[in-house]
Amino acid sequence: MLESILASFIDDFGIIFIQEPPWRLVRHALSGSNSEGELVIGTTIHPDWGLIICKSDLHNEGADKSRVAVYVHKCLKGLHPGYCRDLIDHRDTP
Repeated sequence: MLESILASFIDDFGIIFIQEPPWRLVRHALSGSNSEGELVIGTTIHPDWGLIICKSDLHNEGADKSRVAVYVHKCLKGLHPGYCRDLIDHRDTP
């Protein structure tokens, strides 16, 4: 669903805020301490959009995940958008 939203708004918007983005298991990463591997949890990515989220502990299933995801269109990449933890550090405000 989120993939279709991002694909349909490519020509209309430069920045999209998504409330409650879907978090899911992306893959298991190799780990020296865990034979099953470390869980890699993530949300939807798209080749035309950059993703900005508050990087809470994404590997911990019990950790609070960011409740807001910001997608920035690649045409704004030259502005170097990013998350500034020195200004505000909260999972609801990327």
